Amino acid sequence: MTIMLNPTAQPAPVLVIGIGNDYRHDDGVGLVVARALKQKSLPHLTIIESTGGGAELMDLWQTKPCVILIDAVSSNAEPGTFHQRNVVETPLLTNFLTQSSHAFGLAPAIELSRTLNSLPVQLLFLGVEGEDFSLGLGLSPRVQAMVPVVVEHVCQFSG
Repeated sequence: MTIMLNPTAQPAPVLVIGIGNDYRHDDGVGLVVARALKQKSLPHLTIIESTGGGAELMDLWQTKPCVILIDAVSSNAEPGTFHQRNVVETPLLTNFLTQSSHAFGLAPAIELSRTLNSLPVQLLFLGVEGEDFSLGLGLSPRVQAMVPVVVEHVCQFSG
């Protein structure tokens, strides 16, 4: 099932947050996608890079009606698998993002925002299953191959 926000119903720009760590191989995929999106100069997208700290994320999305989060996933699926989840409707399980270096990272931030009734009206998570989260630069080939797929998926919200 494809989960999509309604791109034609957005009165305000969509906030896109690429999450990751460039120095842990595939954990950097959200940052790589964000940089590729910035190169496209999409006027209806505000693109931000983040390390994924929960408090920072909550502050970034606090007043935004529509947010897309992009991050690496570690869920035992095949490396390079593309995951989508409308997290307003379906919680993002904490074991879905086991590679986070933050004790208070993305999944807890979403659930705390849900409890505080401060989630964006639309919040879409796009993830790429990682293969290599060891120290070092660069994405593994299967994760790198998914970057243009995620970029194209996000581009449909550019208006």
